[in-house]
Amino acid sequence: MINFNRSEKPKIPDGVRQVKMRYKMDDHDFRVRLDQTRRFLKAGDTVDILVIFRSTEVRKFSQGREQLYRLEWELRKDVSTSFFVESPPTRDDRIIKMTLKPTPFINT
Repeated sequence: MINFNRSEKPKIPDGVRQVKMRYKMDDHDFRVRLDQTRRFLKAGDTVDILVIFRSTEVRKFSQGREQLYRLEWELRKDVSTSFFVESPPTRDDRIIKMTLKPTPFINT
């Protein structure tokens, strides 16, 4: 086991939340991730959505991207959640990442 000092641990910026999922998920698991993402966006946090693949699952890259687009579509159906896609789905080795950011409200 590797011991890290506090200064050596990877840092996640404040206000950024991560939602991790797999490309093969039950409908119930998908709904849980959807609710987490919705809750984080309503709280004003930026959300990094990660689809993680194991060794041979990397061939299923298109299914992982479809999972991210499905999550975005489900969030857009909900009127109470307003957000924009800060970075579209991008592949980084065994991870596909998409970043969503809440839309700031302007009082007029």
